[in-house]
Amino acid sequence: MKHAYALFAIAAALLLFGCIGGGYQPPVPSPTAIPSLPPIQTPSFQTPTPVHTQTPAGTPAATPAQSATTTPAPTATPAAQAASIEIHGFAFNPNSLTVPVGTTVTWTNRDSVPHTITSDSGGTLASPSVPSGQAFSYTFTQPGTYAYHCSIHTTMHGTVTVTP
Repeated sequence: MKHAYALFAIAAALLLFGCIGGGYQPPVPSPTAIPSLPPIQTPSFQTPTPVHTQTPAGTPAATPAQSATTTPAPTATPAAQAASIEIHGFAFNPNSLTVPVGTTVTWTNRDSVPHTITSDSGGTLASPSVPSGQAFSYTFTQPGTYAYHCSIHTTMHGTVTVTP
């Protein structure tokens, strides 16, 4: 029985030693320094000062501040315009189109056979044969009415009216 008391005493001592703090503890990492970033610089904006002042009529001007240079505003150039006509079912769609001068009209052949865009009056509107899936473009530079047809399929007609 002495052995049992001795073993009990050893087990109690080990248990007591483990609870007091003699057990394993994982290492705590040491704090590391985080590098500091440079401060953020924000740009400063200044309100522009007027270059010149106006004096009411009949009032002598004090000392002139600065002479103003006036730059003329650019004139607006009209943007190039575009319009489309589809060739489908042996017809020009739309059959009649009205556009301003400077417009580029594009005819796109959606038929399975070639077509042409040929002026009725023999003018400058004359395309080569336009195959299926291809297109022909023409820029109208003069006002007027332009009647045209397909020289391969003479029943196909259309008109482009160009306004100033």
